[in-house]
Amino acid sequence: ICGDYDADGITSTVLLVELLSKLGAKAISFIPSRIDDGYGLNINMINSIDKKEIKLVITVDNGISAFDAINRSNELGIDLIITDHHKIPEQKHEIFSLIHPENSPLDSPYKSLAGVGIAYMLAKQICKKLDYDINKTSANTLFCIGTIADMAPLVGANRKRLKECLPKINSTTNLGLKILFKKLSLDDSEISPSDIAFKIAPLINAVGRISDPNLVIDLLTNTSEDSIKKLSKECFSIHKERKKITALIEKEALLIAASEYADSKKFLVLSNNEWHPGIIGIVAARIVENFNLPTAILSKAKDRIFRGSIRSNNLLKVNLALNECSDLLIS
Repeated sequence: ICGDYDADGITSTVLLVELLSKLGAKAISFIPSRIDDGYGLNINMINSIDKKEIKLVITVDNGISAFDAINRSNELGIDLIITDHHKIPEQKHEIFSLIHPENSPLDSPYKSLAGVGIAYMLAKQICKKLDYDINKTSANTLFCIGTIADMAPLVGANRKRLKECLPKINSTTNLGLKILFKKLSLDDSEISPSDIAFKIAPLINAVGRISDPNLVIDLLTNTSEDSIKKLSKECFSIHKERKKITALIEKEALLIAASEYADSKKFLVLSNNEWHPGIIGIVAARIVENFNLPTAILSKAKDRIFRGSIRSNNLLKVNLALNECSDLLIS
């Protein structure tokens, strides 16, 4: 199961790894490193998967634009099922299967699913086929966390499922989630969308931003109480460090943004080789809040390649703007 390093991607990954493992499959997770690999499925991941003699890959919350990785998986005879909710590119996919909300009917209640919502629907169909009760897994809780964390519109299937599942998520039997809820002082109350958006999701995201997202995967799939306590302590420590780094970068970025704004720029581009690539998306969002202009922030990774994060003010469609200059971009 190849996921992403944010809360939507991590909950999607855990959802399928947990279910398929309970059903007797040998399911393992592959999450790219934000620092070393960047976003999404890549050739290096496919090569690593091939070395483990794995013949089926399911992507969650990514994969729709990973054409190099798709070609490599075809060369190696690996079946690829892509489940994603990002915009489908015009180029055709040579894959085993594509599961995507854009391919549902116009009036479908599933149009607004996040990555975890698509993973959930796939899990439900597997359970239906094998006559297995999905409630024996953490799927409902993971659906709620991933959907709210990804800011998916609360309409259609998202709204229905959240209304059904949100009041019950505190009764989860997942040991990792239970200890997170306890440490966040959420174990004795009904967990609200705000609790997920401002407490649970930032904690999960922090690990993927500045550390190894597999820590969260381990935390949410582990059954050893001692291991879970150790992993949760590490995750909270990373979250604290993420806040510290964000505050520092934000302070520096605001000064540069103010200077750019004073020059009547219509699009702010801020860059610093020392800024952590995992934090720049949060800071870009804060700059947009302050100046109401689309903002790109660039930082140089270990491989000396600049990686950027862009946030918009809803007047500019960033994906279309990037397509216009795609010949200037590596990825």
